[in-house]
Amino acid sequence: MKQRQNQIQQEKEYRASVADNVMRLPILADFIQLLKEKHCLKRKIGIVQFQLSMNKKLRPTLEKAAKKVDDAFDAFQQQPENLELKQMYYCAKGEHMDQMLGLEHLWRELSHMFATDPSTNGDLPMLVAQHLVDGFPLEILDGEVAMFHKLWVETVLLELNK
Repeated sequence: MKQRQNQIQQEKEYRASVADNVMRLPILADFIQLLKEKHCLKRKIGIVQFQLSMNKKLRPTLEKAAKKVDDAFDAFQQQPENLELKQMYYCAKGEHMDQMLGLEHLWRELSHMFATDPSTNGDLPMLVAQHLVDGFPLEILDGEVAMFHKLWVETVLLELNK
């Protein structure tokens, strides 16, 4: 039990040490800047344009990955008993998923940053509440690992209530 607590503490310290660098990533900085826009219509249009821009930049990469998935699937369909082809198909699907990027991924990173240090990232829940009021969805349960940050969700809901 003590060893597990030490591992958890080490992981928390590691995440705190990289949090500043993550928050300085241009994509997160640009996203946060959009969220801080005071004018509602500019904020909404900016976020939609931001998502479209991400999609446009990722399109060539995603098309290549989708082609790889299709090719692997076709090969597997020809020989469904071949475990190596089945594994190649699942790997191609995984690579394709890893190359996708949406607003939910950015919010996920921001929720991790908040969980790492709520005092430093205290304005994030207010930005999330505004995002929800603006009519955008928010992923509460991380769909990839089926977990959520209780403090993050509680704080966001308190801000939303305000």
